[in-house]
Amino acid sequence: MTALLLASSMPVIAQDSTPEQRNQLNVTLYQNGMALIQDSRTINLEQGIQNIRFQGVTPQIIADSALLAGTDINVLERNYTYDLISLEALLKASIGQKIGLQLNGRFFGNMGGPFFVNATLIAVQNQRMVIKADVPGETSQKILALPIDQYGDLISFDQVPGHLSESPTLSMQVQANAAGEAPVTLTYLSNGFDWQASYISDITSETSINLDAWVTLQNHTDVPLNDARVQLLAGEVNRAMPVHQLRNKMMQDAEMVAMAPPIEAQLENVGDYKLFTLPRNISMAAKQKKQVALFNAERVRVEKHYSLPLDLSHSIKRVKARVSLKLSNTSEAGLGTPMPAGIMRFYQQDHAGLRQFVGEVRIPDLDKHETYSANIGKAFGITANNRNLRWDSAGWLQGELELINSQKKSVVSELIIQPLHYQVDKEYKRISLCEAPTDKQDVKLKLNFRPVTGGPKLVSVSQEDNGACRLSIQLAPDTRSLYRYEYRTS
Repeated sequence: MTALLLASSMPVIAQDSTPEQRNQLNVTLYQNGMALIQDSRTINLEQGIQNIRFQGVTPQIIADSALLAGTDINVLERNYTYDLISLEALLKASIGQKIGLQLNGRFFGNMGGPFFVNATLIAVQNQRMVIKADVPGETSQKILALPIDQYGDLISFDQVPGHLSESPTLSMQVQANAAGEAPVTLTYLSNGFDWQASYISDITSETSINLDAWVTLQNHTDVPLNDARVQLLAGEVNRAMPVHQLRNKMMQDAEMVAMAPPIEAQLENVGDYKLFTLPRNISMAAKQKKQVALFNAERVRVEKHYSLPLDLSHSIKRVKARVSLKLSNTSEAGLGTPMPAGIMRFYQQDHAGLRQFVGEVRIPDLDKHETYSANIGKAFGITANNRNLRWDSAGWLQGELELINSQKKSVVSELIIQPLHYQVDKEYKRISLCEAPTDKQDVKLKLNFRPVTGGPKLVSVSQEDNGACRLSIQLAPDTRSLYRYEYRTS
């Protein structure tokens, strides 16, 4: 028992482990502002119990997630300190102790000096320090209150208090079975990081695009991560509790750097998630935003669609057609690789060969074999005008629909006709203008829809899941077409 008490009362050895001792740094970034950091270092151990102070950890470390792995060591205790060295921190830690000051003569009512004073620091508060010192020309010590930022030319301290450090520090108390160099890996979760995918889509024709995928890496912390192997986890990882993230401020503070050369990332499955590994190590400075190439694909097949959403129960003018590009994430279409959620921007060349911006969308996570329709804007030259001619209590709806194609090309425009709503006995009914398909027939239009002057006829009719009718109509170039329609709800 005596030996045990003596051992427990002996001072514990302490040593620092700095980023310079790092052998490898692995960083996995998540899309919810979190990172998993695996920091491998070689440290010198003494046999027995000792404290290892790991410098260079991130300020937003989730301290209770920290793990230390190594051979023949046991972790007994872990502590995280974020008391960084600063003038105010040094002063507060030196209260009651001697400090050295070089003061200008104005502190003593004259312009002489400077005067070198050894003083006892009494208090630090509201950016002022109170000292007790021998004043030149006085026979006894005086109490002086001095502004911290105007104390003179020099202030000196005998030592840096042990609880202050140059960078955030995680301290691990370990027990080593033997002395010598030992490789260890410190693993921890940290907030303050993020990554987002973005896509540059060059529209080369009506049916194809060239696609460049990039990832934006963001280090919102004050600690740089140099020469790190970076991996990106795509998918929504559940967190046990919400984490407050100052995203707007982080984005303002982040420094933007040039794009790195395009080298494609490697892809693998990790459980139910997709993991992208960047092909070369990346350095991220503090408060930095960096873009790295993810992949590129040329001559990706797309389908261009024009659609006009219409509610025939209301007269409406100048409805512009929505322009959408349908993308199929398949190898047959020129893709076939998982695409993380992000912003996709579309560009198209003019006659001079200059790239013009024509729209953007935010796409969801798009796995292989999934499709997505990107609504990139509204066409200037395809317009619909609807006018109700008769809509009475007997249930008759009659109207006139004008379709204008001012473009110099023929297009297929899809009319998305919403179900009708009408009131019967103070209750609103909802009816589709499409007739549901049977085993022997396709979808039919219950609405009597006909061109006035022999214009283009319907190409096809289909029914949407919400009951809307999709009418495909071939519009000749630079034409105005007029259609009459009627339907009885009762």
